Amino acid sequence: MKHRTGPWKIIGSCLLLLGGLLPALAQPEAVRVADVNPGAGHSNPIPMAWTAGTLFFAADDGVHGVELWRTDGTDAGTYLVRDIHPGPEGSIRLSAFVDRPRTVEAIEGVLYFLADDGVHGFELWRSDGTEAGTTLVADLRPGAQGAEIDYLVSMAGDLYFAATDANFNREIWRSDGTAAGTRVLADLHARSESGPYYLTDVGDRLYFFAFADAGTGLWSSDGSAEGTALVAEADLAQPNRESRFARLGDRLILSVRTRTDGRATGALWAYDTAAAEIDVLRNFETPPNTMTTTGGQVFFGAASEATQGIAMELWATDGTPAGTLRLTGLNSGGGEFYTGEGAASGDRFFFVANDYNAPPPAPQGSNQELWVSDGTPDGTTLVQDLFPAAQSSPRELTASNGAVYFAAITCATTFCDDPDARAPLWLSDGSSAGTVELDMYPDSGPNFLLDADGVLYFESFEPGTGSELYKVVNSDAERRVEIDIKPATNSNCLHIDGKGAVPVAVLGATDLDVAAIDIHSLRFEGLKVGTTRSGRLQCRKKFVNGDGLLDLACFYEDDLERWTGAEPEGRLAGRLSDGTQFRGSDRLCLVD
Repeated sequence: MKHRTGPWKIIGSCLLLLGGLLPALAQPEAVRVADVNPGAGHSNPIPMAWTAGTLFFAADDGVHGVELWRTDGTDAGTYLVRDIHPGPEGSIRLSAFVDRPRTVEAIEGVLYFLADDGVHGFELWRSDGTEAGTTLVADLRPGAQGAEIDYLVSMAGDLYFAATDANFNREIWRSDGTAAGTRVLADLHARSESGPYYLTDVGDRLYFFAFADAGTGLWSSDGSAEGTALVAEADLAQPNRESRFARLGDRLILSVRTRTDGRATGALWAYDTAAAEIDVLRNFETPPNTMTTTGGQVFFGAASEATQGIAMELWATDGTPAGTLRLTGLNSGGGEFYTGEGAASGDRFFFVANDYNAPPPAPQGSNQELWVSDGTPDGTTLVQDLFPAAQSSPRELTASNGAVYFAAITCATTFCDDPDARAPLWLSDGSSAGTVELDMYPDSGPNFLLDADGVLYFESFEPGTGSELYKVVNSDAERRVEIDIKPATNSNCLHIDGKGAVPVAVLGATDLDVAAIDIHSLRFEGLKVGTTRSGRLQCRKKFVNGDGLLDLACFYEDDLERWTGAEPEGRLAGRLSDGTQFRGSDRLCLVD
């Protein structure tokens, strides 16, 4: 059949879902998105980034090795983007996420990530979600070793990162996504590498630490070589995966290494980017780390004089010396108190701490549990002792849809041999009553938690399907809507041949204003909304079904490579501007 491209005229429609917007789910529920490696095999998915309605993730389908996949949150909308390294070896490694900080970045629907095609080593790649649009950006360090790329950050539409070239010089690079537009930003150290790290953007400037001819310390750049300069000298803290930078309005809160009485110590600084002034907030026994900004404060871990540099405790600062406070009291047990695990939700900071008061038979200092802070000492409290007999060791704290999700064990040791040991997914609103375990397979072992506009994605295990991609469907995060396939005809039969367009309408309801639909997020059986020659998405708000409510009619690209559907139902997924996920379906038949 030839698809119409002109105005649509209402003749009739066949609707599968009736009654407008259906009630939301009663409670959060973890559901499997897709069985990427069919059967009991493990796809071991790693969620990478969410952009323009698409979750990019790495997974192994048992045939291609670990490669780049994408999903719209539905089984039908989940598919392999490209087999970058042909064969079973795969192009993406877990080490790229574990050993190197910030190795993915998304800019306006394009994912930048590290991959090895078997020829160039681990280099910078980009993907727009299509096979043809998944390409090597540039071979920065020719050969199989790769350029050791990390600290990816975007500013004003361009990508900045640290990388090592063929001469073993490690510098800052800038890229517009093309090989010709990928180059060293500035050679800061003529005799050696500058070793930049902790790249972050504040407004229209890039800030980072570097060792350079002009001085060692905090540097700033407007994206040009001539606009890159040292702004504050410092004896830097050693690079690691823990954040040593935090943004607080126009101020940068940073950790530096200092010396006191001939011994190595640390300090917390505040750099005013507008006034270009440094304020020393407080000195510590070791450089502060694990910084998180929320509620007008930066939360961080530090060891003070009172702990003799042994115990890391939780502190917070509002960017002033007087407003830099210790939030957790010194415990008599000695050793670590604040573990460094934390996440911000609203104006509160959730974190994992050890109160050293675990009752027998648990060993001294093993009671790691979930805590929450409002930024004051009195407002810093234990949320719930999930496993009173010992520690629950919460991990991977991730804020999503107004709650904090985390994995926690319930056995006496981190590595359990207890057959009744559990490692489920939990969520918390900061209260004991609001801290609950989600209904999943008990030993699900969730990993790689990632928030995608209010929907939590993660890797989890279940017998029979292995380790696959899951998501949490929240009570107000996914809804059902009515859709109408080919609203200008009496037929819902489609001929998918890679030509023309597929017309589908989302029908408005009294509690669904179609003006709130994010049209970039719409996917119909894997197909995305088509564009005009000028690049505009082919969607119009119009009256489709005669009920007096505006509907949203869109043409979807008739793309054989993207099509994931089958009879007898065509499924559409998308989200509203507030992040609410929705889906709908209509009766469908396919014709030759």
